[in-house]
Amino acid sequence: IDRIIQRNHSEKRVMSDVLDKQLTNILRPKLTQNINNFLISSWSESASSGGGDFLLHTKKESFDYIILGDVMGHGKSAKFYAHMYAGYIKAAIKVMTFNDDAAQLMRLISNFIYEDDALEAVIATLLILQINKDGSQIKIVNAGHPLPLLITEKKIEILAVPGELLGLNKQYTYKA
Repeated sequence: IDRIIQRNHSEKRVMSDVLDKQLTNILRPKLTQNINNFLISSWSESASSGGGDFLLHTKKESFDYIILGDVMGHGKSAKFYAHMYAGYIKAAIKVMTFNDDAAQLMRLISNFIYEDDALEAVIATLLILQINKDGSQIKIVNAGHPLPLLITEKKIEILAVPGELLGLNKQYTYKA
């Protein structure tokens, strides 16, 4: 009986590890190297039980969104909330009726979070990049995320893009 119980626990661990890896990969898509004339690269590494970092890439008709998020905390609970946030973001993108404005998208996401009782104690940051298809314009909207870097052949520049954390204030207006 002890061998059966040990084998059962071993099989559960293997299945849990496989599911955990699949869930982690959903929030870490590979970015193509060139998005609308910008060279973009991403790399990530999770702790063994995952975490709250996520990356989403959505192609729209006239631009691409690249969305970076970080749910505070570690392990499976942070991963769970990262999936909740990613779901809200994907839903917000689908229901957008305004003129594809990254700042309005951030406000919509923040208001979703503000209204959700399950997320009131969860702190998350978000950064939205909106890149026009012709590469002529990039908009950045920040919700408490570390400031982005612009890396060129000549220099590395910190971009001053401030913004309030998600879900704190329904009246806050994000700026691109």
